[in-house]
Amino acid sequence: MAVMEKDSRIFIAVDPGFDSIKVVVNGFYVKFPKEVVDVTDIDESYFVGKKNNAYMKVMDYISGKQHLVGSYAATYLSEQKGKIANGIEESERLHDTFETFKTVEKQILIMSAIAKGLIYYAKESKDNIVNLRKRDDGVYEINTGVSEIYVGVALPHDAVEGSWSYMESWLKEKHPFTLETNDATYAVNLDTHRTMSGSQVIASLYGVLTNDIGEQLEEESGVLSESKLPAIVIDGGYLTLGIAHFTSVQLVDYSDSNLQYAMKNINENVAKRIVEETGRQDITSMYVKQIMRKKDHIVHYRGKDGKGSYSLDVAEYVSEETKKVCEELVQDLRKRYDDLLETKSIVITGGTGIAYYEHIKELLSDSDWIDVSLTDYDFYNEKITPDFAIVIGMYKVLHHAVDMRQKQNKNKR
Repeated sequence: MAVMEKDSRIFIAVDPGFDSIKVVVNGFYVKFPKEVVDVTDIDESYFVGKKNNAYMKVMDYISGKQHLVGSYAATYLSEQKGKIANGIEESERLHDTFETFKTVEKQILIMSAIAKGLIYYAKESKDNIVNLRKRDDGVYEINTGVSEIYVGVALPHDAVEGSWSYMESWLKEKHPFTLETNDATYAVNLDTHRTMSGSQVIASLYGVLTNDIGEQLEEESGVLSESKLPAIVIDGGYLTLGIAHFTSVQLVDYSDSNLQYAMKNINENVAKRIVEETGRQDITSMYVKQIMRKKDHIVHYRGKDGKGSYSLDVAEYVSEETKKVCEELVQDLRKRYDDLLETKSIVITGGTGIAYYEHIKELLSDSDWIDVSLTDYDFYNEKITPDFAIVIGMYKVLHHAVDMRQKQNKNKR
């Protein structure tokens, strides 16, 4: 990404999703799975010969503790499934609720993602706002110099009020820890006391309406220009599905975090069907989520007489259940908004939104006055993918809020 900030401020936006975490640092973004697992008591020899480009370990965020993070942690959990299944399931249940935002695992996930984003930014940008200094012991220090760091965290709409005060309190603390990857070790000591939060679905909406630094677009140049209002923004996530209604006078008169139409609901339905059809009691929504991350989506099982070996494709079940959920969602929207007769556009964002888009477009094919689109605007001269819509929207919210605050303070002098 060639065009970057011209000042020395560091803007960091975070989308701590229920499937993966995304971070934007001054326009550069990273993403990895949200899994975090304590491996303090695992002998280091276990990892010999198994480290790859996904390997990421956080050391001493909690004194004396070691945690795997991201794709490597997800793979480790999958390998250990039979040995620590109960512990994994219990952890997953906690981290698939809003209570996850009050856990130390979420702290580790967010801080490691911020560190990873800063490392990527230091390596790929040419502005030297962040640089990596190699010490005599071979460890790299992440050096942000005298730059002011601003952090914005996007939360599910219904979680902002109950979760942000706790998150804000620990974000304002110092964060010294060590991040070990496959090719280097980094000493991290971040000061993230300038913080703000925002609603995920509102952030998605804001991303559509503004330019790279959060300034409003010209009236007819945006995805949601006046001719396309009223509009509905659907932000599809793993645990929640955000819905926001944007009126003809550019006001948000409704927004929420729906818990009925998200990807977790689909995975639960799929797991239930497979258990009923195969008798495999180990198939859970977590199992479905893990297997859908792999290239091979096949589940094997024995016949009802205990003989033979059969298989089914989980992806086919997911596709069928996705269509059902989309049908229910569209019916709900029709009831809520007068059969969508006044709605001129529906903008779909988020990772789950990618899976929903074609289904929703087909379900609304009889309503040709509605423009159904997938988030596809440019961000720093690159087309974004819908799964980054929240974090990029939050980046814009953060950037604009800081700019306005500093402009106001300057005018007071």
